[in-house]
Amino acid sequence: MRSGKGSGGVGATMPKLLMIDDSPTVVKIMSLSLMANGFAVRTAGTGAAGLALARQETPDLIILDINLPDVNGLELLTQLKADAVLGKIPVLLLSGQDTLDRAMRGMELGARGFLAKHSTSPKVMVQKLREILGA
Repeated sequence: MRSGKGSGGVGATMPKLLMIDDSPTVVKIMSLSLMANGFAVRTAGTGAAGLALARQETPDLIILDINLPDVNGLELLTQLKADAVLGKIPVLLLSGQDTLDRAMRGMELGARGFLAKHSTSPKVMVQKLREILGA
């Protein structure tokens, strides 16, 4: 069980994140920053791998790229939200194409937020994740 104290004290565990994104550069930069800010990060480069890892790990939050090589991220979001266990996990959408219609559609499907890759710094990502997790 995760402590809601944020930076973590004695007995606090790191929030578990799953980042599903096919961009090695984005994954590396964001993962390093997130780990430095007290998050445990697992990554997957495809929707299928991400779904399998989500079932195996049951993360506290999923960061989901909309454009994946094997599936549209919005379709994967629909699959996640339809699952009895995974549907309870908050999802933050991340995309290189920050179109308003995709962001709105993602929110309608149950995403808790949307960030554009090209304008999101690791600091902004950390702030958004803490906001969603209530830390």
